[in-house]
Amino acid sequence: MSLNIKDPEVHAMGRQVAATHGISMTGAVREALREEIEKDQTALSSAPRKKALSELVEEFTEKHREALKNVPHSWEINDLLYDEYGAPK
Repeated sequence: MSLNIKDPEVHAMGRQVAATHGISMTGAVREALREEIEKDQTALSSAPRKKALSELVEEFTEKHREALKNVPHSWEINDLLYDEYGAPK
């Protein structure tokens, strides 16, 4: 099994990461790939939660549409709290 990377920029980045972290270039590539895999897995595992949360927000909004009409928008709140220079009133 081998990995042969011929891109000089990738080699330079690998050397930089390896030197910075005191690891081999193989270790630098391993850690970078591990981090990417973890990010992907986190994104995939959070997708169902994001969908459920979006559905919950939509359901809440539908049920409370009338009450939400009376909630001030953020820019209205900012106008009440801050002057035209952004300083507190």
